[in-house]
Amino acid sequence: FTPKQKFENDSQQLKVTRISGEGNPHTFLLMDDDMHEKILSPNFDGKIKYKSGFGPLHGKVLDQSKLQKGTVYRLEITGNFQSSGNGNNCQYDQDAAWKLTDITNNTVLLEDKPLWYIKEYVVNELGFSITVHQHAEPGTQIYENNGGVGASLEYKDNSGPKWYQAITLDGKYNGQKNKMVDFVRTTTHDPNRQLSQLGDGYFVPFVSTSFQDRPDFPFYLSPAAREVMGYLSGPATNSLRFRDLNNVDIVFTKDKSKWSKCIVVETASEDYYDSGTIGDAKNFELRQSNSKDENGNIIPSSVGMSYFPGYAVDVETGKRLNIFFGENSFYSQANVDLLEGKNPIGGDMIFNPSAQEFGLFNGAQFPVFGGQHFIYITRMEYDGCSEFADRLKRTTSGAGPSVVNKARVASAITWTSFPLLSQSTPMSSIADGLIPNDVVIRLRVDNPYSETRKYTTARERACDTEGDHPVYEFGFEDYINVSTKDITMDRIFVSPNPTLSQNGLQSLQLFNLPDHADIIMYDIKGQMQWKSNTSFGESQILLGPGSRKTMFDI
Repeated sequence: FTPKQKFENDSQQLKVTRISGEGNPHTFLLMDDDMHEKILSPNFDGKIKYKSGFGPLHGKVLDQSKLQKGTVYRLEITGNFQSSGNGNNCQYDQDAAWKLTDITNNTVLLEDKPLWYIKEYVVNELGFSITVHQHAEPGTQIYENNGGVGASLEYKDNSGPKWYQAITLDGKYNGQKNKMVDFVRTTTHDPNRQLSQLGDGYFVPFVSTSFQDRPDFPFYLSPAAREVMGYLSGPATNSLRFRDLNNVDIVFTKDKSKWSKCIVVETASEDYYDSGTIGDAKNFELRQSNSKDENGNIIPSSVGMSYFPGYAVDVETGKRLNIFFGENSFYSQANVDLLEGKNPIGGDMIFNPSAQEFGLFNGAQFPVFGGQHFIYITRMEYDGCSEFADRLKRTTSGAGPSVVNKARVASAITWTSFPLLSQSTPMSSIADGLIPNDVVIRLRVDNPYSETRKYTTARERACDTEGDHPVYEFGFEDYINVSTKDITMDRIFVSPNPTLSQNGLQSLQLFNLPDHADIIMYDIKGQMQWKSNTSFGESQILLGPGSRKTMFDI
């Protein structure tokens, strides 16, 4: 068991603040605990404070006796940032450089250091070193996990209900596979689907979702915008890319003051069109039901709008992001008899996925799968989804949006999830805030340092930026010697010991794990057999090495 660190021991102690720009050199970024509140504030200044050792700079403490407590250091990256309207260029050129300044004493310590050259620079007289590493984009197949860093899920109340579940890679839910929801495809840039297996695998890249006709699965479910994905992914458009995957915190909360105004899209595919019960909207168009406010009340003279019970933020840029969801109108009042409790969850404009997998329709099993409330995370700064709504609105003649307008909305999506809850942990009523236990889901990937990128539906292909450059400040005011810091390693124990084997699997329970730990299992020959990513809470149940599924028992 090892604390999750980028280097050894003292490497975790840079206390970094983001001033401008973006970038993540293969770090599981963790913001300070108060940053969500600051980002949601209307006067947020864009400065992000990260937990010590979990910011977007790599450094080491070499001699703690030489550290200058109270001194602030600034690292600044400059150069020619290449951008283009078609998005093919979106990075610094080979002449980009960085410099390190002691801004407290107005002294330049290092300058004109090439960004693309990896080297550790030691500042002996100040007791630390710094390494600036320009990582490649995810999907380039250069680094471990194809640019994926990890994912985590953390509940506000560890003793409360663990309610959020979702279908994962290959359509698995609770360890079982269903071919109707095998929705993650193999792509050229992610041939082993590694970016769809981060953490619990509850969120996957939108670009990886299945959309083409499949003779082996004539009927299947997918969060893809199925009628425009081919257009998006083709070489002529190329506006849906692994490069655009962002580092986000997704927060589900019962606090309605933090809910996100959003569009609600139709998730019924063409397989449902002949039923005559989904209305005029086609896949990925605005649902043609009255909009609702955060209390579930109808908003007159408005359609297709609602509220997502939470928010999403970009932990590299500090931007709040548009987030929205969908429903399958087939599961509205017209077919309420096949739904548990006769609750029309597919047509009520409320994010309320259920645990129901199938219902009886015309005497046969029919896939419900929670009402297909797909979640969509975007790279567009939050505007209450007003641009999206404008693109997806129907024409004055009543026709649906064009393929181009649908594509301009879909191009903004980075991550998606297919929630299907547990029977034992249903959602609360909208009067009680829907969310039974607040939870934050973190998704992390590599990202090269760059100007802060921005997205508009008018230039969905373009590499548009804020025109800034990456600037970070750090210091050692909060430095603690890791070698003497109690990380509770001596309190960890395993139960049962020895472990029990059932059907080729070994089940064990670990107690008193520290936050953000790596758990690695080796066989007696020293070969690694199994590895778990970041953990949270007092205990965790691990099933392995035959299974790679992780279950929390907090």
